[in-house]
Amino acid sequence: MAYCFSIEHCHLHIGNIKMLSTAFYERIIGAIGEENLRGLTASQESDLMKRYKKLLNKKGGDLDEISYDDIFEVWVKVT
Repeated sequence: MAYCFSIEHCHLHIGNIKMLSTAFYERIIGAIGEENLRGLTASQESDLMKRYKKLLNKKGGDLDEISYDDIFEVWVKVT
């Protein structure tokens, strides 16, 4: 299963399961960049989405609590 990193999509999906909101996806794009996301392997994409979902849960689902530094720290762990 691969994640879809495309700015045209309003949600990140695995199959038909919504993984992250549009707002969070846009933050990830802002912090990491779409080109960098496109360069990930399927394994890295899977790991990244799991870690971002875990981060979101850790912050109680409140996007205002997630900084660009938080997003970047997850990125560094995966790449």
